[in-house]
Amino acid sequence: MHIHWTEEAEGDIDSIESYLEGEKLDHETIKSIINPIILAPYRLKKHPRSGRKVPEINHPDIREILHKKYRIIYVLSDEEPKKIHILNVIHGRQDIQPFLSQIWQRFLK
Repeated sequence: MHIHWTEEAEGDIDSIESYLEGEKLDHETIKSIINPIILAPYRLKKHPRSGRKVPEINHPDIREILHKKYRIIYVLSDEEPKKIHILNVIHGRQDIQPFLSQIWQRFLK
C-alpha cells in the first residue's frame, strides 16, 4: 500500500503549522505536534479499512482515523487498490461541512 497525500491534505498540514506558529509555539513543539499527524496514516498500510467510515458521509470507501484532536480523512479507490489517498486533516472543532462538499465533488459524483 502506498500513502498519497493530496494537495488539500498537505495544505491542511501547512495551515495547522501556521496556526501553531501564530500561537507562538517553538519549532520543536510544533514538530512534536505535526510529525505524529503525518505519521499516523502509515499504520493503514497493513489494515487500510481499520479507520471508521466518516459518519457524516457513511460511504464505505471514505474513512478516517483519529489522532488526538485531528480527523485524518482518506479514501480507498477501486481504480487504485494499492493506494490510500489522504484527503484532509481537520481539527475536531472545525466545521466539517465545507470539507464534505469538496470530498463529495471530487470522489462521490
